Amino acid sequence: MRAAIDAGVKTFIYPGTILAYGEQQTPITQQTKPAPLTDYGRMKLETETILTRLAEQEDICFTSIRLSHTYGVTSLLFDQIRKGRVMFPGKGDNVFSHLHVVDAARALIKAAEMAKPGISIIADNQSCTWNDFFAITKQYYPRLRVLHVPTWSALAVTATLDALYRFTSSWNRFSLAAVKSWTSNLPVEPNTFQNVLGLELMYPTIEEGIPAALDDCISFHWR
Repeated sequence: MRAAIDAGVKTFIYPGTILAYGEQQTPITQQTKPAPLTDYGRMKLETETILTRLAEQEDICFTSIRLSHTYGVTSLLFDQIRKGRVMFPGKGDNVFSHLHVVDAARALIKAAEMAKPGISIIADNQSCTWNDFFAITKQYYPRLRVLHVPTWSALAVTATLDALYRFTSSWNRFSLAAVKSWTSNLPVEPNTFQNVLGLELMYPTIEEGIPAALDDCISFHWR
């Protein structure tokens, strides 16, 4: 942000994360207080606090849009889906919120155009379980195989990987924090996109978004 301020920028948009909320059994609203479970969620939350303070000092507009699970052709999850097999921690019956990457990009652009300070959560209009997510994916890609790894086993393995990766310069894509995040309940109330941004979703639910992402996978494969 400091570089942006020095360059004369008057509106700063930050892509926050739903992981700032930790575990929520009821749908998240704009009034839900953050309670992160992971270092990543805490880091994003602390960054919002720091940037809010700096923006107030420098009299610029700061907006954080907390994005739900954002999926698309280049996401970690669809990288596995393209290969035909997903290893997923837990039973997959926890409820999560989702957002197609196109709508995520539209949200950030619209927030910049609105130049309205504050922090908001957005998602599509239908939170669902991961089992629902994969079931819809299989309708369009029957070859997909989903292997559910018991949560305790996934936690043990990823904790070991975290320890090993400390001795390397590489990033552990399958970390302990990732398992905690994937197995959390993080539903979001519907209509946040319209209420916060005044926009209609291009992909209102995963029923429209997943087939679009799979179509993009075909183009991605042949690049």
